[in-house]
Amino acid sequence: MGWKYKTNAAQQHKKSKDSGNQFKPVVCKKRMYGKPCDYCNQVAKLAQSEDEDDKTIAGKCRAKSTYYMNVVDMIGKKTNQILASGIQNWRDLIANLPDEDGDGVDFTDPDKAFPIILTRKGKGRNTKYTLKISTKPIKTPAKYLNGMHPLHKVVELLDNEDILFTPAEGKNKFLVLPPWGKEADGDFFSEVFFHWSVDLLGATEDGGDDGFGDDAEEGFGDDDAGDETFSDDFGDDEKDAPKETNGDDDFGDDADDFESSDSGEEETVPDLDSMTKPELIKWCALKKIVLSDKAKAASLEKLLPYVKKKAGDVPW
Repeated sequence: MGWKYKTNAAQQHKKSKDSGNQFKPVVCKKRMYGKPCDYCNQVAKLAQSEDEDDKTIAGKCRAKSTYYMNVVDMIGKKTNQILASGIQNWRDLIANLPDEDGDGVDFTDPDKAFPIILTRKGKGRNTKYTLKISTKPIKTPAKYLNGMHPLHKVVELLDNEDILFTPAEGKNKFLVLPPWGKEADGDFFSEVFFHWSVDLLGATEDGGDDGFGDDAEEGFGDDDAGDETFSDDFGDDEKDAPKETNGDDDFGDDADDFESSDSGEEETVPDLDSMTKPELIKWCALKKIVLSDKAKAASLEKLLPYVKKKAGDVPW
């Protein structure tokens, strides 16, 4: 197809390592536009407080990242939409891109695009996501490449709910599209910094517009409390799951391109108690259980129960 804008995989991996987290949305004027931000000023003051509660509020309200990408829902609307993601889910996507050793796949390559399989289970804070890459690549129809949204202007687009893709309960299948133009500079996503839980700070004139209208929480995000398990941050926006449609979907004969693990069989949890600390850390990396530097430095006796708790949230 010769699409001239290609995802810079190495750049995505670097940005994944360098990024922050997220909780509730008001656009940060300082991080986004280089303008004075009253929320940032309040957070800075609270962070310097000797009161632990003030420091906790500062952590919740600091500017954090949400990542927006052009997608095509292959089950529901089959139109160009925008998906919002928290940092952990975004990192899980980027982990599948080719690394410096050439391992991985560019799922955004329109000539050989790999659909994303996202399973959503639960509601509210108990929502869990299982994300994996389909094993069968397809060619992205040109109409979707030509219909991509200009994500460098994504804040201006968020009021249009019709273009926002909310993963439905159960199985979702979508394409993540490549960089939309030269403004993307090799990124398939656009990063927006928001202040979350700003109600803890109080309303201010200089806080900025969150771009979501009535503060509806869009996208599939991550729990701000430091727990890396997936949380949808959608509020009470349960929608009917999109139904399969018959007819030509422009995607070819890819109806059966799910991985064999889609059969519902579950892998058994290994005997974590028998592992050494290096083995435990390596296993966490393989299962994409994120451990902080503090956790990695802890003794095996302290690390083991922490990992066991997280292992209960890992999709098998």
